[in-house]
Amino acid sequence: MKVVYARLTGISASFRIAYTISGDQLSLTVPPYSTILGMLTFAKDQEVRPEHTRLGFRYTYQGTARDLEKFHRWERKDNGQYGYNRTAVRKREMHLFPELELILTNVEFEDVIDRPRRTLYLGRSQDIAAVEELKILEAVPVEKGRLHGTLLPIELGKPLPANGMIYNLPECFDYQEGRVRRPQNMRTFLALPQEEQEIEFPNLYCLPDLNHRVFYVHEWK
Repeated sequence: MKVVYARLTGISASFRIAYTISGDQLSLTVPPYSTILGMLTFAKDQEVRPEHTRLGFRYTYQGTARDLEKFHRWERKDNGQYGYNRTAVRKREMHLFPELELILTNVEFEDVIDRPRRTLYLGRSQDIAAVEELKILEAVPVEKGRLHGTLLPIELGKPLPANGMIYNLPECFDYQEGRVRRPQNMRTFLALPQEEQEIEFPNLYCLPDLNHRVFYVHEWK
């Protein structure tokens, strides 16, 4: 099948772990699918949801550091509404010199990435990304391959297909109810580390024009 291949780079990236809401803000080791959909939403200036495209990615970075970040505390008002109360400073973990290789099954997104309506981010608004490569390539299904830096859906209690970190993450967020984002399709994922591993898994595709590089193309729930 034909896919859009894009390679993005940046100086920093951070993908906050949603259930660490106090103390140092740690980062996921790879971007969640919801973050990539959010980036595509900014590029298109319209909400991009799972039904619009399937996607796969390979993510690497050269190191980690701690950043100081000002944030706004929320307060519930007497009328039941939420508003800003005061500001504070906390530490946030970030990745240095990240690289995201992305493939999309909807080839219409080539123009979206080539001419984004808004800035592309790898996490926070200061994590600006640059598009280094963009092309249409042929993707061929394979049964196994060498993978790193991606998210595989798993079922707890069954043997793991590879080594990695386990996270519970939403596939996307619902923005239809105002300012409060509601997570959709919570699933358990295995985040593969930076080191490549030979794995056998469904929905693997290789790109012959890129030295047979292998991607897992996510199947939405």
